[in-house]
Amino acid sequence: MNDPAPQQLDDTTIAVLIMDRDEEGLRSLLEAHGPAIKGALRKTYRDVLAPDEIEEVLNQAAFHAWRKISQFDDTRGTLGAWFLAIARNAAIDYLRQADRQRLDLVEDPSEHVDPWSVAEDFSDNPELQKLTEALNDIIDHVLSPQQREVVLADMAANGQADNERLADRLETSVAAVHTARSKAHRRISGELARRGLAPARKE
Repeated sequence: MNDPAPQQLDDTTIAVLIMDRDEEGLRSLLEAHGPAIKGALRKTYRDVLAPDEIEEVLNQAAFHAWRKISQFDDTRGTLGAWFLAIARNAAIDYLRQADRQRLDLVEDPSEHVDPWSVAEDFSDNPELQKLTEALNDIIDHVLSPQQREVVLADMAANGQADNERLADRLETSVAAVHTARSKAHRRISGELARRGLAPARKE
């Protein structure tokens, strides 16, 4: 008989654990909010940060959250929104140190984000967070490499990426980009449906 999966801690418990300098709090913070925040970072900074750099930024953000947990105020916002703002600031700091030319490609990179002015918040919508985590997992582990690149480029463009530029970057044809996109969408829809998160598409 399999043991039941451990229950995810709520944000208040996570914050208290971090305040008590319990490493379980940090682990739970990354478990609860890491996937959605990594997806947000990847969408915003994909053109300037490689996947391993996004992982590094997320780790730096977790370190900053550990140090600054006394600043968290749950009457002003949720832990997810606060951590997301810290992650965005960590991305800007990383680019400043690594390559200022890449920083120039980020829209309005000059100022840090106010942790209490972030509109995007995954933590107060469990269904959205679950869907985001599932989508990230499908993109990372189910799609083919070419399908993954096309989908991520579309996400970074907030719609559909330029097909000719994408084909040139992937060293393939525009037709192949269209085919990869179509197959990726069908595969994502089917996988989300299999996980009970979206209706299956008819072939």
